[in-house]
Amino acid sequence: MAQSQLEVCPRCGEPISYIERHRRNGHVYVYAAHYYGYRRGPGGRVIKRVRRCYLGPADSPLVSASPGAAATQEGSVYDRLSAFTGLPAEEIERQIRELLEAERRLRELQ
Repeated sequence: MAQSQLEVCPRCGEPISYIERHRRNGHVYVYAAHYYGYRRGPGGRVIKRVRRCYLGPADSPLVSASPGAAATQEGSVYDRLSAFTGLPAEEIERQIRELLEAERRLRELQ
């Protein structure tokens, strides 16, 4: 897989390790993969630890047809989300910060 030029996942805010594409029933869906290293499984087998965030179909306005090309489009991720949702980019950025802060506080309580 090609290295992603997006630095931060628009879904969860974590750094993107690479982009994955999955073909299902003739459609291509794009995922941001977050790599957490390897661990040993049963019998000493090596298991790759990866979490994936669904970004959307490959033909959607937010997901480009080539890996990392979304980062080279005009504007930031917030600007593109703003164009897609109709909300100001500053409002989207504020909401994402609030969600990440709420998630951090919930993790501290566990």
